[in-house]
Amino acid sequence: MRKLYPVFISALLACVSLTAHAIDITVNVDDPTRVDICVNYGSPLEGISAGDNSITVNEYESVQIKAKDNAFITKVVRSMEGADDSEEYVSNMSECNIYVSSSYAGAKWTVTSANADEMRDGVCRIYVDNPANVMVQRSGTYSYINLNEGWNDVKYITASELPLTIGPKNYGTSLYQVKVNGEVVAPQGSAWRISPANGDEVEILADFPDNLYFPIRFSYADEESKGFVTSVTVNGEEVANYNDDDFTVKAGSNVVISGNTSDYNLKSFTVNGNSVYFYGQYSFIAAEETAISIEAQKYKTVKATLNVDNADNVIVYRGYSYNNDIMTISSGENSIELSETNTLIQIKAASGCYITSVTANGNSYSADYSDAYNVTVEDGMVITVESGAIERNSKAVVYIDSKEAASQYFNFQRSDRSTIDLSTGYNTINFYEGDNPFGLSWYGASYANVYVDNEVVRPLYEGSTTYELNVTDGGIIKIFLASNPETYEVEFTAGADVDASKVAVTLDRISNVADWVGKRNVLQETEVRITPADGYDIAVVVNGQKAEAAEDGSFTVTVNANTTIAVSKGVDTGINNAGAEGKSGLAVYNLQGVRVADVAGMDKLPAGVYVVNGKKVVKR
Repeated sequence: MRKLYPVFISALLACVSLTAHAIDITVNVDDPTRVDICVNYGSPLEGISAGDNSITVNEYESVQIKAKDNAFITKVVRSMEGADDSEEYVSNMSECNIYVSSSYAGAKWTVTSANADEMRDGVCRIYVDNPANVMVQRSGTYSYINLNEGWNDVKYITASELPLTIGPKNYGTSLYQVKVNGEVVAPQGSAWRISPANGDEVEILADFPDNLYFPIRFSYADEESKGFVTSVTVNGEEVANYNDDDFTVKAGSNVVISGNTSDYNLKSFTVNGNSVYFYGQYSFIAAEETAISIEAQKYKTVKATLNVDNADNVIVYRGYSYNNDIMTISSGENSIELSETNTLIQIKAASGCYITSVTANGNSYSADYSDAYNVTVEDGMVITVESGAIERNSKAVVYIDSKEAASQYFNFQRSDRSTIDLSTGYNTINFYEGDNPFGLSWYGASYANVYVDNEVVRPLYEGSTTYELNVTDGGIIKIFLASNPETYEVEFTAGADVDASKVAVTLDRISNVADWVGKRNVLQETEVRITPADGYDIAVVVNGQKAEAAEDGSFTVTVNANTTIAVSKGVDTGINNAGAEGKSGLAVYNLQGVRVADVAGMDKLPAGVYVVNGKKVVKR
């Protein structure tokens, strides 16, 4: 589905582009020196004049009508033939967005604007000592006022741009003082909101006096509450004397109070008598004498016993594992203590290990989707964990005809979702029972054929390429992604003088065939290996052709047709075959019938008995 999604979107966009068409609208502007017109938030259109302006836009595009500096848009009205006029929404007297559809073809928008200074009927004087640290904003239009150091004349619309909001320009800072007509005004939080009358004088002092310090007083409901505070910092530096009666900080300093909300129930935290929200920390700028009052109660704890057979095999987390709060445990009995606010522990197997069981007070726990055992601990509970280290002593073979045929992805993984890397051909894997069921999935192959021990396995869902495979020791998994495999007959025969018990036949590198003489059916590409016992010489003929032995004396045959495999005693058959070939090639064979050199290179062979042209030759 993910692969099709972009295609779907592209098709949808193509449909939209085919149905979209140009639409002519009209925008009437009273004064082009006060208004810009943009399409799709682009650059202002050029050539806008007073009166009607014809604009062509595509359906589903938008038109923005924006006020220029020191100007307002007071009204935008849409008029259409056969419909009543409709007033559009103007945001902050500065912008109107029009979304054009085919129903608006031929519509006209009339824009009424005004000079900002002419509309602003009120004026006050504002003094600023450090304008770089001060922000002043009008209400209604939400326009910011640019101030210079010293006195500034500031205009506003009395009916809609008051109150003025005064505050620090930079986060984490504060202004020292604001006065109106010489009277100090109290802030609301970190900002001041004032509504000056015409002609009022406002003084904004951003900088605190260098020699000004304020006392900070901490008080606690009881001794237990005192343990709630974990640290106090002033301008980032931790201080230890915050509980002293003479504790003071320089005006304008940033004070941060940190508290232990994990182990304490915070019942009350007030600053100068006002309750404040506290979530781990509370910070403020020292702008006045400050009294901080705290009432907190330490949470009760839940105590339990955790018995673990081997601490190296498990990981125990306080709460959920994603918090990575790991408990230190040892093998045997562990006393654990948890806050009553969170009595959950998660128990997981360590890498390369497994959990056999988790029990507590007669209850048995099961692992969740993440292989974690979730235990809500109760006071006095005894939790027992039994575990083991994974020993992957079982073996299986996985054969893939062409991994590359899965062009999008290929995945083979254990039940714990750890991936096993496989390649085209035969792969030997080590596993233990807990790795079952194995997960197999791929995408992009033309064929989907999966076998376990030569039995067809169906996908989890019809039409999917997702499988669950249960494998036993010595099992064989075969995956055909590049073809639908054929089944072929293999017939094994043994010469009259062959001791079949001294010859081992192995299929697919892992399956030993006990009574190998006779016929059996195998899938294509099945590898057959014939291995004689030590010191027992055999010869192998496959479909009438003599097979060459490997260095270890074994013979390997890959089945891709109906096949006969004849096994005979090696000295007679090997020497006779060697003689037949030697007549033309003068090849040199050992007594097992394996070609080891040409005559020209015989001097490089070690001393021994060899066969040349059908005759035994002794090299000393």
